[in-house]
Amino acid sequence: MAPKRLEDGVPARPEEFNTPQKMEPQAAAVRFPDALPPSGWEMEEKDLMDMVETIIKEYQGDQNRIYLTGLSYGGFGTWYLANKHPKTWAAIAPIVGWGHPDLMDPIAQHQLPVWAFAGGRDNGVELRYFYAGLNKLEALGHPDVRFTIEADMGHDTWRRVYGGEDLYDWLLSHKKEK
Repeated sequence: MAPKRLEDGVPARPEEFNTPQKMEPQAAAVRFPDALPPSGWEMEEKDLMDMVETIIKEYQGDQNRIYLTGLSYGGFGTWYLANKHPKTWAAIAPIVGWGHPDLMDPIAQHQLPVWAFAGGRDNGVELRYFYAGLNKLEALGHPDVRFTIEADMGHDTWRRVYGGEDLYDWLLSHKKEK
């Protein structure tokens, strides 16, 4: 029997879906590049946050339902802005952009829901770098971390993710507490 789509939200994940093991693609520890990749978001941060504020004000947006997603370089920017402004977002979805473990403390502290996506065949943004940040979120007690690897996709994973309904349903199931 196929599962039925709910009219509102997404079904709760059964307890047996939770696993205590860390996500480990390989036994060896990953050595990250020397700089937090890619840099530059600190130069755009104010402009981006001003745009969000203007859009909410000018178009009567719901401040409790502001979602952040980005692909590739924008995925890295998603992690950066979530780290710097965790109270702004109801949920985030970085796509083919991994989050450095150093960015995770505020995201975990505010229990900002995360659904990260990677391409299994992505030669540009290596899959092995995703695990350390996601494991850090879980180690910090973050209760809502999802990670999906589209094993057959490359860097264009975003086409499938943004082309379906699952991400949008998941985002809309989250709302900040007032």
